[in-house]
Amino acid sequence: MTGVKELKYRHYCVHKFRKSFVMAVDWIGFGYAAAIAFGGFMGYNRRGSVMSLMAGLVFGVLAAYGAYNVSYDPKDIKVSLRKCVEAR
Repeated sequence: MTGVKELKYRHYCVHKFRKSFVMAVDWIGFGYAAAIAFGGFMGYNRRGSVMSLMAGLVFGVLAAYGAYNVSYDPKDIKVSLRKCVEAR
């Protein structure tokens, strides 16, 4: 029984080690989200446009959520694609 426990522990350690190095952060997506939110803030700051502020924050948060999802699962691009379609 000790051999099975040791094998499970080794598998756990190797899996945890690989997972820590496999995940890549979607820096481009987070930068895009920050640019959208900053653009909304600048529209509000320069012209007093509340609608620009709201749109910038909403779509910036959606873009950040999409980048977060892609960071943890590179195949999960549904939110990012929906945000791009909604922004049109």
